[in-house]
Amino acid sequence: MIEKLGKLVGWSSIVFSSGIMIGIILALFPASKPVSAQVTCYSLTLVSNPGAGGMPTASPINSNGCNPNEYVSGEHITLDPGTNVGYVFDNWFGETTIDNTFVMPASNLTLTSNYINFAPQYLNSSPFTDCTSQTQIDVTECDALSTLYNDTSGSAWKYNTEWLTTNTPCSWYGVSCGGGHVTGLSLGYNNLVGALTDTLFDGLPYLYWLYLNNNSLTGSIPSSIGSHIYLGRLYLQYNTLSGALPDVFSSLTSLTDLRINNNPSLSGNLPSSLKSLTNMQTLYFATTGLCEPSDILFQGWLMQ
Repeated sequence: MIEKLGKLVGWSSIVFSSGIMIGIILALFPASKPVSAQVTCYSLTLVSNPGAGGMPTASPINSNGCNPNEYVSGEHITLDPGTNVGYVFDNWFGETTIDNTFVMPASNLTLTSNYINFAPQYLNSSPFTDCTSQTQIDVTECDALSTLYNDTSGSAWKYNTEWLTTNTPCSWYGVSCGGGHVTGLSLGYNNLVGALTDTLFDGLPYLYWLYLNNNSLTGSIPSSIGSHIYLGRLYLQYNTLSGALPDVFSSLTSLTDLRINNNPSLSGNLPSSLKSLTNMQTLYFATTGLCEPSDILFQGWLMQ
């Protein structure tokens, strides 16, 4: 067959060896090289607000085939606010972020980590003995803070500056006050371990925000939460809360932002009383066992 091929091309006096012939064929028709897929990478920029509040980071640091802080569309990214001492993390602000995780879009993205400065304002604080020794807030509110600290292993919190050590509870880490009352608690990402109790909600009736997200809180959400008529933002996501939600939300008329997602053991239907909250703007309940009621009015409320 090789000799016939030689004659066909007019080289009748030459007898080709199979090795030479293969070499000629390979030279004339080289094997095509595999073409590597093009990877499109998009940049992720993390910004601190204020700059001294912390140093936010993302994990992983990049997608395969991309430079640091660059990702392919669809990459699942986890954020860490990296809060500095003297500040508490408030929230992430950006186009696609939900809590501390998000999926990279097909575009460059900037996310801002917002912090609250809680630098102590009371430089001449006396040592804490008990709640009757302080005069900043009502004794009942101070007792509620003390109970929260003791019930959630406060000595092992990531940040517990001044808690139960000074007689100025308004300077304790994460505590905000106004008009002689506790108006906000920002204790997310802080290693709280334990159950929520009625004491917390019964004892702090003037809360405007409560951030207890990204901790290790267990048990059910107390029904006493229904007494918080001033509460505007409630963050309980990324814990291990369980059971059904109490059907007491109709009285939370100020509530605009409720985040209970990523509590896999929460179960049952979302309370029908939620539909009476006309000011609600944000409701996250993904990665839970909670279901949407088939009630037409409730479905209409969800679609607003």
